[in-house]
Amino acid sequence: MVCVQRSWARPLWIFSSFGLLAVGANASPVQAQQPTGPRVQFDAPYQIAVREIAASSQAAAAGEKIVEARFDVSSIVTAGNERDVTQFVIQLQSLQRTMQVHDYQPRSARDTSITGSVAVNEGRENSNTAGFDLTGKYQEWTNATLHLGESSKENGSRKFDRLPPLETVVASGTIFRGTGVYFKLHTTDRQLLEGSTTICVLWRVPSNWRADYVHLRCLAEGRVRGQAQRVGQRDFLIPVSLAGDGEAQRTAARFARSEANLRIVARQSVDELANRSQAPWSRVNIFVGNNDDEVSHDWLERLLYLPSSPQIPSRLPAGVRTAANDFLAAREELVTLNGWQPASNAQAANGFQSR
Repeated sequence: MVCVQRSWARPLWIFSSFGLLAVGANASPVQAQQPTGPRVQFDAPYQIAVREIAASSQAAAAGEKIVEARFDVSSIVTAGNERDVTQFVIQLQSLQRTMQVHDYQPRSARDTSITGSVAVNEGRENSNTAGFDLTGKYQEWTNATLHLGESSKENGSRKFDRLPPLETVVASGTIFRGTGVYFKLHTTDRQLLEGSTTICVLWRVPSNWRADYVHLRCLAEGRVRGQAQRVGQRDFLIPVSLAGDGEAQRTAARFARSEANLRIVARQSVDELANRSQAPWSRVNIFVGNNDDEVSHDWLERLLYLPSSPQIPSRLPAGVRTAANDFLAAREELVTLNGWQPASNAQAANGFQSR
């Protein structure tokens, strides 16, 4: 005979202000989740139409012109407190090194939350005292007290106005030998960062320039459990074309569509790539001389942010390879309008490659 022993967890009935509750015998108390800090998302337009501005002979050298580009960068705090977001770091770079920064806005700025000057009152007081007491009793009916002392006191004060301390609101400057620009936007008592921020850049380009593209990186830093951490990041490739040039704007639009399609197709094929790498036969070369290259984890970043055309991994799904080839073809068509030859990988080695 087989004896089967069964046991049931007896519920524990307790009374509370909510009524009669049943708690399992093995139930554990629910622990409150710790705050994770703020989270920030960024957005930017697919393409930008720039305009040529009149420049003096000193501003633009022979064979050059100056174009103005305005970028509207939007941000939204999707979690946490907006005041816990401490700063935004925005970097804008010409990956092909074909556009030189001539000017930019906003410039570095400082501000204060104090109105007017600060009144300062400094006081000083020195006091020295010396004394000698002598008490005597003469017979039973007379008391006498003798006191000898010396005291000196010195008072001093000074009143003046002082300028209030300043704190950085915006810090900006050029990067990558003048082919890019950065902006640091700081949170203050009078400035919060959520919303839309307009960045204006004047580029020096060849006189036959019609279109190009730039790399925009947006970072958000904030306080998470009292420590400074990155709370948001996004990278954009934005084509820029001359306003009024229909062909250049259509070429820029094709570049934007191909880049967006490549990101979507690559995101949809993540599971398929993961299954291929975990398959037992994925690491075995069935045929002799099979030199099929592996798919690196950063293949998409290399394809997007290196100015030259890297090799597309052959193990990518067919749909992803088609989208990657379409993107490279659209990029080559776009860079033919920038008036310069494309840069090499070595020239862009110090670009945005830290992921």
